[in-house]
Amino acid sequence: MREYANSIKQMSNIPLDVHLMVKDVKEFIDDYIGLEPNTITFHIETTSSKEETMDIINYLKENNIKAGLAIKPSTKIEEVYEFLPYIHMCLVMTVEPGLGGQKLIPETLEKVKTLKEYIDKNNIDIDIEVDGGINAETIEDAKKSGANIFVIGTAIVNAENIEEAAQNFKK
Repeated sequence: MREYANSIKQMSNIPLDVHLMVKDVKEFIDDYIGLEPNTITFHIETTSSKEETMDIINYLKENNIKAGLAIKPSTKIEEVYEFLPYIHMCLVMTVEPGLGGQKLIPETLEKVKTLKEYIDKNNIDIDIEVDGGINAETIEDAKKSGANIFVIGTAIVNAENIEEAAQNFKK
């Protein structure tokens, strides 16, 4: 995957955003540091303690990389609250990670709403990203829930006209 990311980095000036769905997060971060990614997001479920989570967040910052923290559909949103002041983005997975083309799990948008309310109440400056099942039918609900970054994969890749589909989402 690093080679793929390296190819993208060479072809584009768009900031590189790496989403790691792996164990041993720190080892994988080391693989990507040389690419100077803008953001690396890792899953809270892959760390064994709060201290390890903070160590990874601090390690990213020490390497001038913005830290993102991802959460799976089955994990309570409250588990990320204490880390929000230290990260740049919280990614709420709206499907179970792993397979493209899944349908958005509607309950995950309630998590996004709860997260957004907590962020606003506590005056925390952070982006909320959603990933999984985002398409023309679900993006507006995700936006209304509080998300401001949307990962759109299958809805673009499987479109008859990829460029047109991408342009439509920009609107």
